[in-house]
Amino acid sequence: MFTIKPVQNEEAARDAVTACGGEYIPGAFVYEMRDSGSGALMGVSQFDIGETGVILTVLPEYKHRDDREAMFILLRSTMNFIDMSGAHICRAPYSAGDGALLRSAGFSDAGDSYTCDMSGMFSGHCGGKGAGGR
Repeated sequence: MFTIKPVQNEEAARDAVTACGGEYIPGAFVYEMRDSGSGALMGVSQFDIGETGVILTVLPEYKHRDDREAMFILLRSTMNFIDMSGAHICRAPYSAGDGALLRSAGFSDAGDSYTCDMSGMFSGHCGGKGAGGR
């Protein structure tokens, strides 16, 4: 099992992102995923909510753990938070993470990055978009 939670402390956020091989962006939101038993870092997501929209900047696993299901849950948790914040469109540069993982969560290739319209995705009905609901 694992836990996913926002990282409130900037130093801890920087440490988590860099430990997973990402480039930390000061002031960005960071979610971390840790093993419930050992507390070991499993992965992070970093995103920035700005005036021009939301950009998911990194989605790396810790030392290539290769736990696709856990990373999918981290990504969808991140997307749900973004959607609940009132921002429904999210972009992710190709360098953010595994393209297949992003597409499986509802992102599509926009030609210069991945993009996802999360409007209605987390509304709790079968018509929501995303994995299996398209």
